[in-house]
Amino acid sequence: MVNLRYENFFKDLNLPREIVSDSNEEESTHLVCINSERLLGYGRLTIDQNISQISQVVVDPEARGQGIASEIISRLIKRAIENNSDKVYLNARLNAIDFYRKFDFKPVGEVFSSSKTTIPHQRMEKLS
Repeated sequence: MVNLRYENFFKDLNLPREIVSDSNEEESTHLVCINSERLLGYGRLTIDQNISQISQVVVDPEARGQGIASEIISRLIKRAIENNSDKVYLNARLNAIDFYRKFDFKPVGEVFSSSKTTIPHQRMEKLS
């Protein structure tokens, strides 16, 4: 699980492997997609009071285009709703904004640089 996230988010930036784990790691729900013992996708849901954050959604490059990311997002949203979240948000890389719009997320505020990677992100909140 850590390898897939590290390889796709941090390795090309020459960041240390430890960056994958943060203060939300222990308290979050981790959703994985596995086929024949091979990890194909991952997503994380962190709920703080009634606010849910989806983060670190990733699909193995060889498995992209099969609807795995869509299934992960749908299931994480469902889990947030089941836990009575008033708000569901995520911080999207700019090239993923249109993908998240399909799930009724809308951009909120200004584009910002990720504190971990400095890559530009956009906060997006799910419409009710």
